[in-house]
Amino acid sequence: VAVNGQDFTPAINLFTLEYPTTLDYLVPTTISAGETAVLSIVGSYFVPSNQTLCRIRQVDASLTDENVVQLAVWRSNESITCEVSSDIQPGDYEVDVSNNGGQSWSTNSLALQAMVQGRSVGLHPSTGPTRGGTVVNVSYSNIPADSAVRCVFGDSTFVPAQIAEESGGGGSLVQCST
Repeated sequence: VAVNGQDFTPAINLFTLEYPTTLDYLVPTTISAGETAVLSIVGSYFVPSNQTLCRIRQVDASLTDENVVQLAVWRSNESITCEVSSDIQPGDYEVDVSNNGGQSWSTNSLALQAMVQGRSVGLHPSTGPTRGGTVVNVSYSNIPADSAVRCVFGDSTFVPAQIAEESGGGGSLVQCST
């Protein structure tokens, strides 16, 4: 600071100007709710600090007040990892990063989805024509009624599915078309 524009007082504290953290991608983008997972986040301007944090925010905050802040592990200026607790509930989340203990956050966020890990207990029919169009019934356990269910056949992309009926004890019949 200078009163006359020439005689400056000595610095008392250092001020570090940092580039804002930018996030490029996240691996994995889908995790199993109720299980611990490690996220690898790739981006720009990560700093080696014990104040680097990951924040995992539920997209639809009206559903719950799910907002988890976790200490990150610095790997490089372009990579960090964060552990997601097994307490995470099914839903859509956004992940942001802070290099300064949460005073400011990355310029963008990345999408993360936590899904219920169901367990297949039956499939009918077990074969069908290669041209597709077969409705496949899959019996599952441990699928909540409001789950977003999808199927995948071989190396194809996900196809929409629907919960056709529910039975007692958390069992469901899921239908997909090949």
